[in-house]
Amino acid sequence: GVASIDDADGNLAFYTNGRTVWNKNHEVMPIYDSIPGDIGGDSTTAQGVAIIPFMDDITMFYIFTTQETYGLDQEYNFKYSIVDMKEDSAKGAVIINDLPLFDKSIEKITQSGFTLNAWLVSHEFGNNSYRTNLIDANGIGRTTYSPIGEVLQEYREEQADGAMKFGAGTQLFANVKHRRFVALALADH
Repeated sequence: GVASIDDADGNLAFYTNGRTVWNKNHEVMPIYDSIPGDIGGDSTTAQGVAIIPFMDDITMFYIFTTQETYGLDQEYNFKYSIVDMKEDSAKGAVIINDLPLFDKSIEKITQSGFTLNAWLVSHEFGNNSYRTNLIDANGIGRTTYSPIGEVLQEYREEQADGAMKFGAGTQLFANVKHRRFVALALADH
């Protein structure tokens, strides 16, 4: 998966493939955290990265990442990092990276809203639980679990890819599983 975000004028601010973050000049952003390496995602995931701005600071961003789902007995971590666009001469830097939120995640992340708050939606692998977190001025909110639909069985890797999306300006939510099945839901935030 890939994600990008623009500044207030519509110009590219930065982009990522879930592992590396590049600034608007297409240079790799420095990582100022004590954890060396990348931001913890996987560039081969179906929809494995999302960028959400801090609600109270237009220069700070969360990057949420997942890992590719393959094989048994893997962790499939859902992680986040933080970018500060004030760093590195206003080109941005990763100031915190590779922080785990939970394990056993599928390869999909989506979000709704960007004005006063955003909703981050993910799904656990091995069960039927969607995970929803409110992102607001207080940060990443408490997880709400919604068991809906069929169990995504861990030994069936194809159940973890596809795409999730909110309808524009609505609470309608779609989860496409392995290019064949669509699960629709009404998100009750």
